[in-house]
Amino acid sequence: MATEPIVLIPTTTLRRIIGFPIITVALVLALFAGVAGLLSAAALIAGYVWLYVKLGSSRIIVDDTGVTREGAFSTKTIRWGEVRRYRFVSINPADASAGAGGGLVGMLAIAAVKAMQKKGGNRRFKSGGLTLHGDRDHKVVISSLYKEVDAALDRAFTELHGRLAGGTAFGDLSFDGHTLRHHKKGELSIAEIENVIIGSNGMISIRKVGKRLAWASTVMARLDNPVLLFDRLADRSVKVDMSQEVFLPHPTIQLLTAAATARANLPVAVVHKG
Repeated sequence: MATEPIVLIPTTTLRRIIGFPIITVALVLALFAGVAGLLSAAALIAGYVWLYVKLGSSRIIVDDTGVTREGAFSTKTIRWGEVRRYRFVSINPADASAGAGGGLVGMLAIAAVKAMQKKGGNRRFKSGGLTLHGDRDHKVVISSLYKEVDAALDRAFTELHGRLAGGTAFGDLSFDGHTLRHHKKGELSIAEIENVIIGSNGMISIRKVGKRLAWASTVMARLDNPVLLFDRLADRSVKVDMSQEVFLPHPTIQLLTAAATARANLPVAVVHKG
């Protein structure tokens, strides 16, 4: 049975960003350039109003067949079966640091997940986009500039992960279930991985057991199918320390929760002194 399409409408964010300099210039012209300035200001405002309405008419439609983006000036469609890979970036734009996760390094995974659940973490898509790549240069983007985009992302990840589950290449990284490889740094077995940290700024750091500094790092923007990779790592009991600012679909949150709970319930070795 076909499911109801999800139709997204744009927020006013982009239109406000575009409008600020236009209105500023129009005011300057109107105040200081006489009659000619008034006419130019009126033309600028009229043009902005037209653009505002035009941009507001754009839509993203996610349904059983794929994703259609009806833009202000063109329409693009990609079917689920045409998607070869996706790239996903989810960041907190207020976080300007270039670090790799900060306090997440020493945080107990189970405590992080409990906090995430209480605060609704990993379910707010603040900034970024999901880009679906087909053959050659064909792509369609679902961006954070649309209202209630989380439902569309959930549906997209469900469709994509079922089709892309067999892959082992993830851009800068690859993972076959036993070995994690970085395109420059080499490879680590599962047993050699201390944890993988995903920060609110999109930085990804991989730490090796017994080492204080990151063994390798990259960013979400350089990974193909990153959420699928996080699922794979967690499923193989690799500790994934995920910032609450990164949007995740429900199945991934549940997988990270289960993995964290399993680690928390592991017996702790106690050394008795004679």
